[in-house]
Amino acid sequence: MGSGAQQTFRYIGSCAGVALTIAIVTSSSGGVARGTDIAMVVSAVLALVAAVSVMSLRGRH
Repeated sequence: MGSGAQQTFRYIGSCAGVALTIAIVTSSSGGVARGTDIAMVVSAVLALVAAVSVMSLRGRH
């Protein structure tokens, strides 16, 4: 069951991540290049937050 839940969240996260990235890139008023830069920063921040969350949860175990 744990593996199934993990796979489900992985697929949902991938779909949401792609949708969020496309939304950020296309909504920027500075053009696609500026939107791409913003999307990369947002993705990096979210990855950092996820890494810190995982490390803090592993420390409790």
